[in-house]
Amino acid sequence: LPQHSTYAAGLKAGSLSLWSPLQYGGYPWLATGAVAALYPPNLILHALFPVNTALAALVLLHLLWAAAGTYLLARKWSASPPLAAAAGVAFTLGGLLLLPIAELGGWMAAAWLPWLLILTDRLCSRSSSALREAGLLALTIGLARLAGGDTGRVVLLGVVAYGLYLLLVRK
Repeated sequence: LPQHSTYAAGLKAGSLSLWSPLQYGGYPWLATGAVAALYPPNLILHALFPVNTALAALVLLHLLWAAAGTYLLARKWSASPPLAAAAGVAFTLGGLLLLPIAELGGWMAAAWLPWLLILTDRLCSRSSSALREAGLLALTIGLARLAGGDTGRVVLLGVVAYGLYLLLVRK
C-alpha cells in the first residue's frame, strides 16, 4: 500500500513518478514490477480514484478478466457452457486468490494467461490471419509483462510451451 500510495500521489500531481526517494533510500518504480508503473489500467485507475478504490478495482477487473478468458478458452476446447463457467470460477478463485494480495502484479499477469492461450491457439491455426493474430499476441504479451514483471515471464513461458505443443504435437 505505501508503494501504491506514493505512485498514486505522483500521478495525481501530474507526473509519472518513476522514482520514490522516500523508500529504501530510493525506490525505482520502473525497474521493479511491484507497482506496474506503466501498466495502462494501473495508470488510469490510480490517476482517477483514491488508492484503496483503485486497488480494489484492479483486483475486481482482473478477476473478471481471468474468468471471462478462462470461460472462452474452455469453450474453445469444446467444453459445455456450464463446464466452461465452472472452469472460469475455478481458475479465478482457486488459482488467483491463492496468491497473497501483496502479489498484485502476479494476479494481473495471471489474468492474461487464458487470453494469451486463446491468441496462441488462433495464431497456430491455419484459418486466421497470422499477421493480425501475431500483433494481438504481441500486444497481450506486452500487457502481461507490464502487469506482472517476473510473473509475466512465467506466463510467457507457459504460452511458449503451449505454442510448441500446438505446433509439434497437434500440428
